[in-house]
Amino acid sequence: MVDPDVSHASVGTPDKPLVHWLVMNIPNGTVSHGDTLETYLGPAPPPPSKKNHTYYFLLFKQAHQLSAQKIKGFVGQNCPVIGRCLFDLQRFQQDESVVLVGATWMLAHNDPYIRHMYVTERGNNIDDVCHGVKDYPNVCSNDILG
Repeated sequence: MVDPDVSHASVGTPDKPLVHWLVMNIPNGTVSHGDTLETYLGPAPPPPSKKNHTYYFLLFKQAHQLSAQKIKGFVGQNCPVIGRCLFDLQRFQQDESVVLVGATWMLAHNDPYIRHMYVTERGNNIDDVCHGVKDYPNVCSNDILG
């Protein structure tokens, strides 16, 4: 699962997205038996973004077993989200001879749960998180603080 709508070019771009989940070498379509290189990281468009983020689930057919070490070489260096930034999809497809055989997507937006997570779990400042939210501070503060 990748997010090409990241707002920081050092983390992801449309051509080199941020990885939210990466499982490879999946036997007989059983994802739970595959090799998880990056665990699932749920959608979390950053505040105060009003822009939806599109998250793509991509399914590639493999010609051979993939090496975790080699796959790690397709991500960008100096990433604040280690192992997930700037995944070079084009180079991955070319170098590993994988073929895209399925895809789906979903849209996510910054909502009360995401704002709550940014403040309570990630330690962001509530004023920064709620900047631009209609009826702040009342609405956003209640969403986060209960």
